[in-house]
Amino acid sequence: MPNNLDKFEIKIFKPFDSNVIEFINLFSIEIRKHINFKNFPDLHFLSLWTSKTEIKKKEKLILKNENRFGRGLVLHITPSNLPTNFAYSFLMGLISGNSNIVKLPSKEFGETKIILSVIKNIFNLKKFSELKKSNLFLKFDRDSSILEEVSKTCDARVIWGGDKTIQEIRKLKTPERCIDLNFSDRYSFSVIYSKAYFKLSRSNKINLAKKFFYDAYLSDQMACNSPHCLVWIGKTKNHGKIFWSDLIEIVKKKYSFDDKKTIDKYLHLFETILNKKNLDKILVNDNNVKVFKLKNNIKNIEELRGIYGTFYQLEFQKFSNLRNIINKKCQTIASFGFNTKDYINLITSNNVRGLDRVVPFGQSMNFTMNWDSYNLVTSLSRVVEIDDQI
Repeated sequence: MPNNLDKFEIKIFKPFDSNVIEFINLFSIEIRKHINFKNFPDLHFLSLWTSKTEIKKKEKLILKNENRFGRGLVLHITPSNLPTNFAYSFLMGLISGNSNIVKLPSKEFGETKIILSVIKNIFNLKKFSELKKSNLFLKFDRDSSILEEVSKTCDARVIWGGDKTIQEIRKLKTPERCIDLNFSDRYSFSVIYSKAYFKLSRSNKINLAKKFFYDAYLSDQMACNSPHCLVWIGKTKNHGKIFWSDLIEIVKKKYSFDDKKTIDKYLHLFETILNKKNLDKILVNDNNVKVFKLKNNIKNIEELRGIYGTFYQLEFQKFSNLRNIINKKCQTIASFGFNTKDYINLITSNNVRGLDRVVPFGQSMNFTMNWDSYNLVTSLSRVVEIDDQI
């Protein structure tokens, strides 16, 4: 990847430009061919998301009769602790018709190296020379002059990070018409209707735990859409012991702890125990899965975070009790046993002002065109009104 701005050119396209779709589809194909592809499950999700079929589905959400174009130059400030977030952010900027400068994660990830190597190889094909000139991936600190320099000229910034990071970046000077899409620190959890769970067959119970594994462990619970708490609605019949036992067996087979993860997990465990005011008791104390039962009157649940398989459990008798833990920090609920109407009623009957996504178990990590209540393509593009009578 080029490491400077000297040869960078700003190109503007219409959203879902045919050459861009071809580039993204080729990316999907080539990343699956990589020798280390199977070592990183999150690359599997990325390859599916970038397939031509999926991109065409996204294109259908854009009005065909609009004269829509990219805004110009988009600066992406991506999180340091997630290996594939930068790729999704970049691809949404590209799909929207823009040129992109992307800040890469500061940490070294195998997934990041694979993604960049695949992009580099595709960019070197003659048919994608325009895209190569107008897209740049850089590593720099958040106090770097590059951030200030690009902010002065960009047309949009996509900022992923904690509240403090966003506040600091907002202070940088930008053009008057530059827009910021801020993806701040969020909180997600899962919900199970106990009655529906205990009616499941043995194999379906295991499958539900496996889906929860993908929601939580693929990102080590670092992603904003990864669950930290599991809420049971109704009688739990021994606190969902079957569910957690199934999860333990799945984690043993599919997840590995290195020394750093093990140390960090136990430090987190000690810190959680020291903060006893919200805890009722420890439900599960296994090396692979640790679960704390919470008191039902808990406030500010978003402050309780899990890591590497540390979870919290809440038990409510009524579905409507969810209103007590949904606030503006709430992003995703992975749900089992409830339907769309249930959530619409929950929001409208209780004036719920938080919550951006409700998905089935196993779908929390799926990135979509609508994120944190933004439609990314329409936000990162503009409509030029051209009167038919000219």
